[in-house]
Amino acid sequence: MVKLILIFSFICGITFQSLAGEKEDYYAITKTYQDGFYSLAIKGIDGFLKKYPRSQYRDDLLLLKAVSLYNIHKYPQATDIFNLLKDSPNTRIKNQAYFYLGRLYQDANEITKAEEMLKYAWSNIKDKKLKAVCGYELGLVYFRNRDYKSALRFWEKGLNSEFLSPSEIRAMINNLLYIYILKKDWEKAEELISKYFKPREPEYLYFQARVELARKNFEKAEEMANAIIKNNFSEFWNQKAKLIQIWVRIEKEEPLESGDMLSDISQKLLPEIEDEYRYLQAYALYKQKRFSAAVRWYQRFISRYKTSRFLDRVYLELVDSLYNINKLKEAKRYAREFLDKFPNSLYQAEIIYSLGWISYKEGDLQLAIEEFKKVAEIAEDEDLKINALCRVGDLLSEIGELDAAIRQYDYVLKNYPNSIYAEYAQYQLALDLYHKKDYDSAILALNNLIQNFPQSTILDKVYYQLGLIYFKKREYKLALEEVEYLLKKYPNSSYFNKALLYKAVILFNLRDYNAAFKVVENLKDLPYAHFLLAQIYIQERKYDLAHQEYNWLKENLREPQLLPYLYLQIGELEFDRENWDKALVNFQNAIQVANTSDVKEEAIYWLAWCYYKKGDVRKALVEFKKLDEALNFWEQSKFYSASILKQEKDYQKAIELLQEVIKNGKEFKRLAILSLGDVYWELKEMNKAIDIYRKLERAPYDVISAEASFKIGEILESQGEHPQAILQYLKIASLYSSEIPFVSRAKIRCARLLEKEGKISEALKIYHQLAQEEGEEAIYAREKIRELKTGRR
Repeated sequence: MVKLILIFSFICGITFQSLAGEKEDYYAITKTYQDGFYSLAIKGIDGFLKKYPRSQYRDDLLLLKAVSLYNIHKYPQATDIFNLLKDSPNTRIKNQAYFYLGRLYQDANEITKAEEMLKYAWSNIKDKKLKAVCGYELGLVYFRNRDYKSALRFWEKGLNSEFLSPSEIRAMINNLLYIYILKKDWEKAEELISKYFKPREPEYLYFQARVELARKNFEKAEEMANAIIKNNFSEFWNQKAKLIQIWVRIEKEEPLESGDMLSDISQKLLPEIEDEYRYLQAYALYKQKRFSAAVRWYQRFISRYKTSRFLDRVYLELVDSLYNINKLKEAKRYAREFLDKFPNSLYQAEIIYSLGWISYKEGDLQLAIEEFKKVAEIAEDEDLKINALCRVGDLLSEIGELDAAIRQYDYVLKNYPNSIYAEYAQYQLALDLYHKKDYDSAILALNNLIQNFPQSTILDKVYYQLGLIYFKKREYKLALEEVEYLLKKYPNSSYFNKALLYKAVILFNLRDYNAAFKVVENLKDLPYAHFLLAQIYIQERKYDLAHQEYNWLKENLREPQLLPYLYLQIGELEFDRENWDKALVNFQNAIQVANTSDVKEEAIYWLAWCYYKKGDVRKALVEFKKLDEALNFWEQSKFYSASILKQEKDYQKAIELLQEVIKNGKEFKRLAILSLGDVYWELKEMNKAIDIYRKLERAPYDVISAEASFKIGEILESQGEHPQAILQYLKIASLYSSEIPFVSRAKIRCARLLEKEGKISEALKIYHQLAQEEGEEAIYAREKIRELKTGRR
C-alpha cells in the first residue's frame, strides 16, 4: 500500500490563540507523524484530545490519526474517522477526508463509492499536489471500471504533472499504453514508448512487442520478446517476454506448442503475472474451439481475478464459448452481468453484438435487430459498426422487410464505400432486389459489384446470381452467357458444378435438349441431374426413360428435402400421360411431405387440375381456393377458377375473380382482362366487352393484344357494323407482327367483308398478300383469287 505524507504548508497560516503547551504538544505530534512513527502519533493524538477536548487542532489531529491508521493498514478505523471528517467545517480537511475515503473504497473494490468520493475531492481541492494525486486516483477508478475515455482525460494531463511520484507516473504510462493498444491507437502508443523508455530498456522492448502483437506483426513481437530473454534483465521481464511468445503461438493457432510453454512457465510463476498466465490458459482452449473446457477456465478466472485488466476479454470470450455450446441463457446472463459491471467498457459494443447473435439463435429476430442497431450506434471500431449495420440488413431481409434491408445496405455503400464489408453489402443489396423481383435493379447492383470490386473473392457467386436473374427474366441466352463465363473464368470455384448443372437447365429452357443432355449426363452423381434428365425425356416423349430416372431417385435419394419435388415431378409426368389418378396420388404425397410453401402450392395447383380433368369441378375449385393467399400461385388459381366458373355459367363469381386478378395481379393481369371481355361477350354486353378489349390495344403488341383486337372486330362484324369491322381488321394487320396467327385471320375476315360490301378489287389486294404466305389462310386466299377471277362465287 502506497503511504502518503500530507502537506502541512497550511499550518503557517493558522492563528494560534491556545496555550503555549497545547501548541507545543501539537507540533510534537505532527513531527512524530512526519517522521513516519504512525503508531506513536496515534497514541499522542489520543492523549492530546483527552487533554485538550475543545482544542482548535482537533480536526487537524483527527485527520492525522486517520491517515496514520490508513498507513498502518487499519482501514476500518481510518474509514470511521474520515466519514466523521466529511462534515468538518474546515473545507481543506473535508476535501482530504473525501480523497482518502475514495482511496479506501477503491482498495475495497467499491468502485462506485470511490468515484463519488474522488470526484467530490477533485472538484474542491485547491492544493495542486493533492489535486494531481486525486486525478491519478480518479483515473484508476475509471480504468478499473473500464471507462477508458475518462481515464485518458485525467492521465494524459497527469503525465506532465510535477507533483506525482515516479511510481505513479510509471503506473500511468503502463495503463495508458494498455488503453492505446486496446483502442488500436498505434501512433500514440509508440510516441509514449519512445518518450519515456530507452530502446535497450526492457519496458521499451516489452511494450513495442505488445504493440506488434496487437497489430498481428507476430515476427516482430517475437523478436522483441527474444531480445528481453537474451538480455536477462530479471526473472519478471523474462516471464513477461515468455508470455508474449505464448500469445504469438496462440494467435498463430499453434495451441499445442503454446500449451507446452504454459506448462514450462508455471513452475516459477510470479504473482504479478499470474492473471495473464491464467487468462492465456483459457484463451488457448478458446482458440482451439474447446469451448466447454474454456468455459470452466473463464468462470474460475472471473471468481478469482475480479480486478484483472483481462476481465473484459474473459467475459467476451466466455459469452461466445457459451453461445457456441448452445448455453444461451447462461451466455446472456454473463453478457448482462458484464454490461452492468462495466457500462463504459470498450468491449461494450462487442458484448451487445454477441447478445444480438444470442437473440437471433433464440428466434427473437426483432430483439436481435435492436441489439445490432445499438452496436452500430456506439461501436468505435469501424469494422464492427459496419458489420452490425450489415447484420441489421440481413435480419430485415430474413423477416421480409426487403425495402428496409435495401435502405440499410445502401446506407453502408454510401457512407463506407471502402469498407471490407462494402462488397458484401453490394451483393446483399442485389439479392434483396432479386427477391423483390426487381430484376433490372438487381442486375445493375451486381454489375456495380463487378466494376467496383474487380478483385473480389465472390465474383464467381456474382456471375452465378446474374445467370439466375436472367433466367428468372426468361432471358435465357443472357443467362447462358453469364454461366459460361463463370465456368471458363473460375474452373476451381465451389460454384462450378452448380453452374454446370444450371447451364443444362438453361439449355433445357432454350429447348436445346440434346445440348442439355450432354451437359447433365456427366453430372449423374448430383440428384438434381436425374430430375433434369427425366424432364428432358418427358419433352422427348420418352416416358419410360423418365420413369427410370425417377425410380433411380426413389432408390438413391439421400436428401429428404428433395422428396416433395420427386413426388411433384412424377405427378406431372403422370398428368402429361393423362393418368389422372396416379398423378393425383403423387400430388397428394407431395403436399403431405412438403416442408416449403412453394412445393406445396405447386402440388395443390396441379391437384386442382387433376380433379378438373376427372370432371370433379367442385373439388377443383376447392383446391384452387386454397391458393388464394399463396405467394406464387394465387393469380393463376383465381384466373383458372374464373375460367371454370365461366364454363359453368357462373358469370358473377367469374367476374369477381377476374377483377381481383386485374387489380392486384401481374403475370395473369392481361389474360384476365381478355377473359373478362369474353365473359361480357357471352353475357351479350357487347359495348362493355369492346371497352375491356380496348384496354389491351397497347404495348406490348403481342398475341394477347392481337386476340383482343380481333375479338373487337368479330363483335363489330356480328353487329353488322361492317365498315368499322373492316377498319378494325386492317388495324390488326398494321399493328401486329405477321407471325401472330390473328393477323392472317384478320386479313381473311377483312377481305370477306370487302367482298360483301362489293369492294372486290380491295379484297383481291388482301388475298394476293396472303397468297404469298404459307398456311391454311394462304391456301384459302389462293382459292378465293381463282374464284373471284373466274367469277365463281
